Amino acid sequence: MLSLRLAFAFVVLPFTVAADDTGCKSESSGDVNQDRIHATYWAYYDENTDITHARAQFRFGSNVGTTLILDGGASVEFDGKPMPFDALLDWHATELAGRVDNGTFLYVNVDGEQFENPVPAFSPIDFASPPASIARDRAYDLAWSGTPLVTDELVETIVANDANRFDFVRVDARGAGTTSVVLPASSLGQVAPGPAVLSFRRHRDFPLAEDSGAGGKITTTYQPVDHGFNLQ
Repeated sequence: MLSLRLAFAFVVLPFTVAADDTGCKSESSGDVNQDRIHATYWAYYDENTDITHARAQFRFGSNVGTTLILDGGASVEFDGKPMPFDALLDWHATELAGRVDNGTFLYVNVDGEQFENPVPAFSPIDFASPPASIARDRAYDLAWSGTPLVTDELVETIVANDANRFDFVRVDARGAGTTSVVLPASSLGQVAPGPAVLSFRRHRDFPLAEDSGAGGKITTTYQPVDHGFNLQ
């Protein structure tokens, strides 16, 4: 459903869903057939910072094709704000203050054709009963407040040492109707005891309203305020 690469994502970057795996071998969008450009859009609201991050990545042919840099008059924007290309991360990105529900991505190719894709509203999530402590040697059922999961939706849960965020584990919950995630003892035991942080990220995929012919998708992500607790 989602290509979720975590490692540096959780600790260093605000997001890396479906991050580029091609080693940043980008090409010009003007050098390819315009009806063979695959678009992936992502809108991510982080309640910790009260910022909505927007990202767009264009590839040739499919979601595993060569990453394309929009040029030659081609452009992409989110809610009217231009999205410059980030050469380090190989995508077009911008950010807006606050929670931007129902924002719109507008992509214009080198031929002047416009593709407008509204973003569905975020699906909020929060901790139903935030724990003060969790034992490392037994499983823990962590419930959330918010609607149950639907098809093409996933909740990513991170347990990280507060002093060293590289010391973490991730557990995913899927399945229509799901309202909690079970954190296995085998996972909790991998994180050092002491002050720790819980993070939720709720992801959902949607089809594009308009695409160039090569397909694509929109992903929304909602992250509530992280919860501090003691991992015993």
